[in-house]
Amino acid sequence: MNAVDLNSIPYTHRFSAASLLVAKANRLSGLLNPESPSVEPRALVAAVAYYKMALLLSRRFDPNYSTVANWLCIALVALKQYQDATDWYQQIVRISDEIDGKAKRNATAALALDMISRYSGLPNERRPELLEGSDSFNDPPYCVHAEGLCTLLAERKFKKAYEYLAPSLQQAISLAKFKDGWLGMVGRARAEDIDIILQQQMLEWPTRKQDEIGWCHFSISGQDFNEAVSVVVARTPYNGYWITELEFGRP
Repeated sequence: MNAVDLNSIPYTHRFSAASLLVAKANRLSGLLNPESPSVEPRALVAAVAYYKMALLLSRRFDPNYSTVANWLCIALVALKQYQDATDWYQQIVRISDEIDGKAKRNATAALALDMISRYSGLPNERRPELLEGSDSFNDPPYCVHAEGLCTLLAERKFKKAYEYLAPSLQQAISLAKFKDGWLGMVGRARAEDIDIILQQQMLEWPTRKQDEIGWCHFSISGQDFNEAVSVVVARTPYNGYWITELEFGRP
């Protein structure tokens, strides 16, 4: 399959696609206040990706280009990716200079200059779990579902995580026991300090039931602990996923 030549696509279609991506990014980033506690870091990471795709589809001298680039910078700063934000702020200034000259920078470029002076020289904060990409599409969907459970637990969203359990497992494990099982492993560790890594998966094991799809084993580690979670994922009657077996801790 040949790579798509964006120049072969009418700009009106590229602009429409970019507008959809920007709208999605704005919803995810919580603009105009991306540092609000209600905005999760992973949502900001997704917003950054959508902004970048929109800018790739756009032309540099499109009137909206610098505005979208500024929104991208806001999300990057919220993620403490200062070097990346500075690079984009510098591009905003260059575009303004190329359009209006250095003597008459527009408001967005003037703001960009202030931000450059504030963040220039600051490095990106290392956040591999958020910014080095995801291999989710390399893993079977049942593993991605199980990882979602672990992520919710790390974020201490216990009620939402509990909904991942099949009704039979909810009868066997109360919400309080479910919560205690996780906290017994990680203590007070914050989500950003917990590494969740898929270590093993399999489709066949001696006790597998008919509707069960797969078993997966995650390492759960932090500065003071090295634990694990094992999960069995099954198909629901409505073709979704739920968890039928769960074990906290290493065997």
